[in-house]
Amino acid sequence: TVRSCAWHPAGELLATASFDGLVMVWKLERASPEAAHDDFDCIASLEGHENEVKCVRWSTSGSYVATCGRDKTVFVWEADDELYEVASVMHSHTQDVKHVAWHPARDDVLASASYDDTVKLYVSDGDDWRVDATLAGHSSTVWCLAFSSDGAGLVTCADDRSVILWRDESQGGSAAMPRYVRADAAVDVHTRPIFSVSWDHSRGGDGLIATGGGDD
Repeated sequence: TVRSCAWHPAGELLATASFDGLVMVWKLERASPEAAHDDFDCIASLEGHENEVKCVRWSTSGSYVATCGRDKTVFVWEADDELYEVASVMHSHTQDVKHVAWHPARDDVLASASYDDTVKLYVSDGDDWRVDATLAGHSSTVWCLAFSSDGAGLVTCADDRSVILWRDESQGGSAAMPRYVRADAAVDVHTRPIFSVSWDHSRGGDGLIATGGGDD
């Protein structure tokens, strides 16, 4: 099963995450005018997870790839041309990690959502990465999260049928690490677990938020 896929921000590259424990990076090869269609070549196989890989995401610049999985880990891979090296492995969650998302304006902030009911925020710390904050507000599995277009907001959804909005109150400018605090919540948005949430970036920081749940 291929659980997740993500385009490189510049296009041409596609990353896929699978239950076989591997992450593949594919490069688009433009076909000649005589060919029926374009093709993709696998240029890298990222090995490190001990079990199912649940999500893969590129950073905004394309310099990093983040992955997470059933082995309770979050990997950060450094992408240099067609070479991919592990920059850090975080073991901060106590259960499966379901989703990862990069801050939209910076490559040094990453978030993850887990079966342990929490969201973790990671920051770059020299040559390594570390947990900077734990967001606890849901009462069951956090399935997905999404940043607003400017990173000032973060929204999470969970098995508890709620959606929580978190706001960055760091007030420290672009150099400061974000500090997300719970700003609002909507309970019983769906009648069954909420598996997906997406923030509309076309409308700016306060754009529309869409959710998808198990209630069809």
